[in-house]
Amino acid sequence: MEGFTHRISAAALQSRRLVRITGHGPTWRAEITPSGTAFLERLAAGGADQRSSDTTANRNDPAIRARLNGNAKQPAPAARQAKPRSLSPTDQLIADLIAAGGVLRVPYWRKEGEPDYRQRVIAAQRFGKVPPGKRLVTDHVQGGELEIRLEDALPGTDIVPQAVPVPARLTRPHSVAARYREDTDSHQVSRAALPRSVRIVHAVVTEAERRGHKVANPRSPVRDRSARDSAKELVPHVVITVGNHAYSLNISEEKVLLRGVWEERKRQEERYRLQFPYGIHERLKPYDSEATGSLSISLLAPGAHREGRVATWSDRKSWKLDNKLGELLQELELRSVEDDHREAEERRKAEERHREWELGMERARERFAQSYRAKILRAQGEAWREANALRTYLAALEVTYGETEEPSEWIEWVSAYIERLDPLRSPPVMPDTSEPSAEDLKPFLGGLSPYGPSRW
Repeated sequence: MEGFTHRISAAALQSRRLVRITGHGPTWRAEITPSGTAFLERLAAGGADQRSSDTTANRNDPAIRARLNGNAKQPAPAARQAKPRSLSPTDQLIADLIAAGGVLRVPYWRKEGEPDYRQRVIAAQRFGKVPPGKRLVTDHVQGGELEIRLEDALPGTDIVPQAVPVPARLTRPHSVAARYREDTDSHQVSRAALPRSVRIVHAVVTEAERRGHKVANPRSPVRDRSARDSAKELVPHVVITVGNHAYSLNISEEKVLLRGVWEERKRQEERYRLQFPYGIHERLKPYDSEATGSLSISLLAPGAHREGRVATWSDRKSWKLDNKLGELLQELELRSVEDDHREAEERRKAEERHREWELGMERARERFAQSYRAKILRAQGEAWREANALRTYLAALEVTYGETEEPSEWIEWVSAYIERLDPLRSPPVMPDTSEPSAEDLKPFLGGLSPYGPSRW
């Protein structure tokens, strides 16, 4: 069957014990149960209405009469049909998304007692509840809402994990594995587990190179470990570059301290013992005294548990770390595809912001020009009205005092002033608005920065 809605229906039928689901991905399979077969037979026989008519028709049957009177022997609890179970929160989330057309909006800040949709999204992805070929995406949208979208998976993310062989013995380790073995200050595994951890590092980097990825030891500057440093800090041991993205990995053993920090504390304690032989001295346990033999590989990156996915692979009772190395490389390759997509989206959004900024600047220049011309026009109109009013005054002044000599100088100055004030004394020209300053444009940008889209 195409699509994925039939899997949601199958999950609902499984909650009623009518079908049984096994496998996942390409091995997914749904089979009818005996209860499901009996249910279909009852439907074919007429369902509940048919059973009701049969009971009425056979009311004289002693067994049926005893059952109707409540005297019949009840079936054993194990034979009773189980009460239908409701969908799990993650299955319900997927069902709600499908019913909503793939987009669901919920309050971003949940109140006490309300569902935690962000955790449900994480759980759905972690436990494989997302339909094949799909992915869940969350966004904080305007209005204080969380938008959850069921989208098509990114091209190139249909990566199948491949087993990574770990050699039982190693005589010529990869250069990265050999450098890891020699850098004892950065060890977070016991002396007993070191050979195995070297073989695991060798297997990972060898397979990564075979797939075309780059491998290296961390290039962080070498520094002396201080006794004040954290002995539990996870430090990078291997860097694998998939495409354009580098991912740092740490290999550690449960309850083993960072050896370089422990060695520095030991040296400091020995110096203190020599300086104060009669003092109280701390008896340091070996850095690997509590080692359990359980190894882990962790991805060191901000937000390593991306969308709730696994970022640490460890030894367990049911499997060994060696069996999880294929999943580790699969996760790095998936992240590289996602990071390429994220960078492309960031570039697209940056280009869009730049286009919007340029368009905003163009509109701001036009608005500034219109505003500036209107300002000049208003100033010219005011000057023209004032000049005309003053001409009336000048005419009255000349009529009243034009025959006398004393105000003649003042009359001449007023006449010259009116001539200078009148904007119509010469043909008007278009005001120059070619080079407005950033501060000139600010009032017309609607909140945009005149200095560039990066300062929006």
